[in-house]
Amino acid sequence: KNGGVSAAKNMGIEHAQGRYVMFVDSDDCLLSDQIVPEHLMSDADLVLYDINMIRTKKCFTWTALDSQAGAVERSVILRRYITTSALNGPYAKLFKTALLQSSGLRFDKNFVTGEDWLFGVDFVLQAEKIHYIPVSAYVYYRDGRNTLSRLRRFPDKSLENLIAMYQKKRRVLEEVFCDAPDLAALQGIASAMLIEKLFN
Repeated sequence: KNGGVSAAKNMGIEHAQGRYVMFVDSDDCLLSDQIVPEHLMSDADLVLYDINMIRTKKCFTWTALDSQAGAVERSVILRRYITTSALNGPYAKLFKTALLQSSGLRFDKNFVTGEDWLFGVDFVLQAEKIHYIPVSAYVYYRDGRNTLSRLRRFPDKSLENLIAMYQKKRRVLEEVFCDAPDLAALQGIASAMLIEKLFN
């Protein structure tokens, strides 16, 4: 009771009985007719969809990946998590319940910002099979007021969380992309994103 969004999502994971879990905010919409059984034939650990975003009464598609439908390498997803905000939320993703439960992965209740990003990265690091479906399966109503409210209420915690996210990015880059020819560029993007968030 009154545990916050992370506690609510964790309770959902612990009570889930289906093959997959998808998270839906109370003010958003799930386009369930876009999620069809054929999408699950790959038995992927993670299935990604696009999002229809509504902002100031205008709708546009937020594309998860710049690729065709099908299997996606883990490194492609991690690169996207590190260099953009396209995958930050847990929305429009199907997480395999068995992997969630066997890994014990949960949302960090100590975070006031970035907990969804951290959860997503940790799940991808454990996922063996990732599949992308380039259709919108979710409608996200974007309202910056909730984020601003958290920043005003927990300024120190927000700063700590942003730095923790940056440090996680650095660790992933060192472990997964240590041999990548563009490692320095990826590190620069991670630093630039932190600076932008701090100034925002």
